[in-house]
Amino acid sequence: MNLDNSIKKKIQTAVTIALITAGIIPAAKAEVNDANVNNPSGTTIDQGLGTKAVDLDNGGTYTISNAGTISAETSQNVVYGINVDSSTTISELTNSASGTISAFTVSTSNRIGKGINGAGDSPITTLTNEGTISGRGRQRGGFGIQAVIGSFDNSG
Repeated sequence: MNLDNSIKKKIQTAVTIALITAGIIPAAKAEVNDANVNNPSGTTIDQGLGTKAVDLDNGGTYTISNAGTISAETSQNVVYGINVDSSTTISELTNSASGTISAFTVSTSNRIGKGINGAGDSPITTLTNEGTISGRGRQRGGFGIQAVIGSFDNSG
């Protein structure tokens, strides 16, 4: 059977996407905006050109499952691994044993790094952590978690 190059390319693309989605092939992803997150082991979500790796701020309700890395590292003033605000809710956030959620400012003149940031009107209903959650600011400090949480189970 002879397939032309355009069909081969489409098949390769479809198979690659399926393998990345299933977590079989690790991949780096840029910022996630207003979407559920399923980040498998071996993959990284970073802040791209912004200051937030995961930014949830449209008033919806989301779930986050992380076994990989969610990380924001930049020289901006305030940096977030996961940011939730504007009456948005995370119904369930699970960070497994292999998961890392972090935010670091990388310049001495910059201020705050928050691994998970939630505004007062944007709660996290259930947070289960078996991994690492951290934040570091070079000037004012860092926070692993600064959020309103309904139920928190931490063994990480």
